Amino acid sequence: AEWDDIVTISKIADEAGIEFILPVAKWRGFGGDSDLWGRSFEVLTHSAAIGALTKQIGIFATVHVPLVSPAFAAKAMVTIDHVTHGRAGLNIVCGWNQEEFDLHGITIDPEQRYEQGLEWFEIYSRLLAGGPRFDWDGQFYKLKGLSTDPLPIQRPGPVVMSAGFSTKGRDFAAKSVDILF
Repeated sequence: AEWDDIVTISKIADEAGIEFILPVAKWRGFGGDSDLWGRSFEVLTHSAAIGALTKQIGIFATVHVPLVSPAFAAKAMVTIDHVTHGRAGLNIVCGWNQEEFDLHGITIDPEQRYEQGLEWFEIYSRLLAGGPRFDWDGQFYKLKGLSTDPLPIQRPGPVVMSAGFSTKGRDFAAKSVDILF
């Protein structure tokens, strides 16, 4: 994960016509001698930077629902969509590796993580739709004065993917995303 190498590979992939880049969103590696994914960059910033340096490849950014508010994610994804001139995509992760969330003081509720994800997605989608400010009083989020401006270039918003494999993960994907990875 040397930045200049990532830039070089991203430009090669862009020129080769690869469809998209999905940077690994990890807060902690898996340990051991190789510490797989122990060295990585934060993906929202990573995606905006790579998007500015490429011309046609899609750029996905991963958001961990328990860590990133839907209002922050909406503003970040709109920014990436504008930086890339409409090539942004969002990968939603509802949480699975408790050790990574321990770094942030967050406990994942394995029984309700996808319900939280659905509420998160509903808020996120409503923000990208535009319209007047709104408040949200849900089970997982109590938010005031929500809006985002500018709106995304892609309408209704950047393409959304998820990689949930469990039955609940696939149900979440069926209700909220464009691509189940």
